[in-house]
Amino acid sequence: MKTVLILFLSIGLGATLWGQKMSWRDYSDIADKSYKAEDYSSAAKNYKQAWQKKKSHNDLLYKAGECYYLTKNYKEAANAFSKLLKNTKQFTDISLRYARALKQDGQFELAKAEFEKFIANYKAEDKPQMSEIVNREIEGCKLALQNVVNTNVSISYPGVVINSSYQDFAPVPFSDNVLYFSSTRKGKSKIYRSEWDGGNWSKPTIPDIFPKDETGHIANGSFSDDYKRFYYSICRDVETGKGKESKCNIYLSINQNGKWSEPLKMRPYINDTAYTNTQPCVVQSNGKEIMYFTSNRPGGLGGTDIWYTERELSTDDLDFTVPKNCGPKINSLGDEKTPWYDLSTSSLYFSSNGWPSIGGFDIFRSRGQGKNWETNLNLGQPLNGPADEMYYIKKPGSTNGYFVSNRTWSGYKNTTENEDIFSFESNAGENVISGNITESKLNKPIADVRITVYEVFPDGRDNLYDTKVWPQANYSFSLPPNKKYKLKAELFDYNNLFYRFETIEKAGNKITYDVVMSKDTSAILQSSDLVVKEKPTTVKPTTKPPVIKAKPENIAQPTKEIGLNTESPAVKIDKRTRTFIKEGEYYLIQLAAAKNPQVESPQFEKVKSIGSLEREPVDDKDMERVMLAWWATRKAAFDALVKVKKIGFKTAFVTRHEDGYRKAILR
Repeated sequence: MKTVLILFLSIGLGATLWGQKMSWRDYSDIADKSYKAEDYSSAAKNYKQAWQKKKSHNDLLYKAGECYYLTKNYKEAANAFSKLLKNTKQFTDISLRYARALKQDGQFELAKAEFEKFIANYKAEDKPQMSEIVNREIEGCKLALQNVVNTNVSISYPGVVINSSYQDFAPVPFSDNVLYFSSTRKGKSKIYRSEWDGGNWSKPTIPDIFPKDETGHIANGSFSDDYKRFYYSICRDVETGKGKESKCNIYLSINQNGKWSEPLKMRPYINDTAYTNTQPCVVQSNGKEIMYFTSNRPGGLGGTDIWYTERELSTDDLDFTVPKNCGPKINSLGDEKTPWYDLSTSSLYFSSNGWPSIGGFDIFRSRGQGKNWETNLNLGQPLNGPADEMYYIKKPGSTNGYFVSNRTWSGYKNTTENEDIFSFESNAGENVISGNITESKLNKPIADVRITVYEVFPDGRDNLYDTKVWPQANYSFSLPPNKKYKLKAELFDYNNLFYRFETIEKAGNKITYDVVMSKDTSAILQSSDLVVKEKPTTVKPTTKPPVIKAKPENIAQPTKEIGLNTESPAVKIDKRTRTFIKEGEYYLIQLAAAKNPQVESPQFEKVKSIGSLEREPVDDKDMERVMLAWWATRKAAFDALVKVKKIGFKTAFVTRHEDGYRKAILR
C-alpha cells in the first residue's frame, strides 16, 4: 500500500487532481499523506506547492524546509527557511534551522553568523544547554573555514555496482577484496556481499547466512575476531503515539561446523523493546568480547549515545553484562552513532553531530576502552565535509578502508539525498607486510592461522601491535615507518614461527614474507638477515602429563597472592619471560613445565575444552611452560582450575600476568 501511495503521489501532480485544478489544500493533503508514508521528498515538493498558492500559511513553507532537510537537500531547506527569518515569534527555532542548513550546504561564513545571531537572541531557561550546542556548531564552522586538508588521505568512489540510487551503507570488509554492506536497493534494507576481482566489483548478492525476513530492515553487521560470530540489527517500523518510528534490535548468528545458526536475539536488557538498539561492533580484548552499539535508551547524555557491553569469552554465547554508557568524552548533547573499534590502535571511531563538526555528522576518534577515553579528535578533511560522514571502518590489517557519506561526487553522484559507500587510502608513510600462508611439507595453503605483530623497542622489550586470525591463506598488516617488529604465526599442531623485520620511511613500502608452517619438532626463528634452527630434543612419548613439584593450592580460598617482591624461597617468579597473550591484566593456568612437553598427549587434548594451550619459554633454561589461556578475572581462572584438576592436572595453578609479563602465582 505504501509503494502504491508513493507512486500515486509522484505522478501527475503538476496541474490537476481527478481532472480539476488543484488547490493549496489539495497539495497540503497530499503532502501530509506523503509525510506519514515517510516519503519526505514528495512531501517537501507538495508543501512548497501549497505555500506558493497560499503564502499567508507560513507553516506550509516551514514544513517544506523541514522535509527538505530530512531528505538532506540542504540548499532547498536553506531557501525555504530564509523566507521565514522574520517570523521568529511563530517559528522560534527558525534561525537555528537556517544556520544548520547553510552549514551543510557549505556556506560556513553565513552559517556562523546565523548561529551567533540565534544564541544572542535566545532567552529560554535552557540557554546554558543550548549555548553548548550552538557554540560547538560555531566551532565546527571555524574548523571548516580553516580549510586544513590531510594530504596523506585520499578518497575514491567505488562505483555504481556497490552504490545505487538508494541508501548504501554499513560496509564490513571481510578481507582486502570481499565487502559486506547494507542497502535498500530492493526496498527493505538487506546485507549484501560483493567481491573485487582486481578490476571490478561483482554483482552484490544476499548471503544465505541471513534470515529471510521481509518485514524488517536487516543491516549493520559486525564479525567477531575469529569470524565465527556475526552480529547485526533488524529494524521494524512501529506505530506510536507520535506516528511511525523505527525500532531496532541486535541479533547474533554463530558459525557451527561451517553452518550459520538461526538468528539469536540478544537479551532483553540489551534489546530494550521501548528503545532502539543498533549498529553493533564487536572486538575481543583481555579475555572478553566487547560490543559497542548505538541506543537512545534512558541514561544517555543526548539523543542516541554509544554504549558497551561485554562477556567473558568462556561464558555462554549471549551472557553479556548490562550495557554501560561510554561517557562524556564520547557522547554529547547531540547524537553519536556507527561505532567501530580498532584493536591495533585501541581507538574507537564514531560519528557525531554534537561535537564541533564540519558538516552534520563528522567522524571522530578517541583512544581508550569501555568508559575510559582520551579527548576525541575530529578526523578533519577530506574524510569529513559539509555533508554527513559515518560508518568509518578499516580493512583487516590495513590503514585503508571505507566510510559512508551523502556528499556529491563528480560524474557519479550529483545529489546529497542518498548515502553511498566511499573508500579511503592513507599514504602517511605506512609500510605493508603481507604474504601467503602455506604448509611446509605439502606446500598447500592453510587458513585460520593467528598472526601477531609486536613492536620491538631498542631495549629489547616488545609490545603487541596487532593480532588476527586470518580466515584465508594470506595476510596483510599496515605498519608505521622506521620501527622494528616481530611477527609470530601460530596454529594448533604446528610449530610457532617468528620473523623479525624493520619498516622504512618510504610511503607504500611493501614487505613480502610468506609464512610457511611446519609440523616437525624444530623451533624456527627467522629474520631478514638471520636464520637459526635449534636441534630438536628427542623425548620418549608419555601418556602422563609432566609433573611440577609444587604444594597443592587451597582452591576454596584463592585470596593469597605471591607477588614479585615476595621473600618466599618456595616461589620463583621469572621477571623477564613474557607471554604473548594480551595487554593489561589477565590470568593463566600453568599445567606443566618440561624440556620438550608433549602437548599432543590425551590429557592435554581433554583440557583444550576449557581453554587454549600456549607455550611459554623460560629464559636461561632449555624448557617451556605449558599454559592454559586465558581469563580476565581471578574468579573465572579459579573456576576453570577446578575443571583442570578433575581432568588429572593435580598440580596445576593460576598465574597473574600484566602486559604480557608474569607477575604472581596465586595460592
